Amino acid sequence: MIDARHELVKLATLIDWDFFEREWVSFFPSHQGRPATSPRLVAGLMYLQHAFKLSDEAIVARWIENPTTSTSPARPSSSTVHRSTHPR
Repeated sequence: MIDARHELVKLATLIDWDFFEREWVSFFPSHQGRPATSPRLVAGLMYLQHAFKLSDEAIVARWIENPTTSTSPARPSSSTVHRSTHPR
C-alpha cells in the first residue's frame, strides 16, 4: 500500500508530468516493436537517481523493490513494470 504522506508521493503531485510527456516524447520514438519508455518514467528515475546518488543498477533495483519509489515520482504503467522486470 502506498502512503500518501510519503515525501516522494507528495513530490509527484507537484511535478508537471505533462511537460515531460510533451517535451520528451520525441526522444522516445516507437514506430515498431515494443512500446517506447514513458518520458515520465525516465524523468522520475533520473530525478531519483540524482537525488539519492544511485548508479543505474541501484536505481532500477530500488524502483522494482520499493512501492513508493516505483509509484512516485516515476509512476510507470503496468506494461512498463512488466517490460522492466521481465526483459526480452
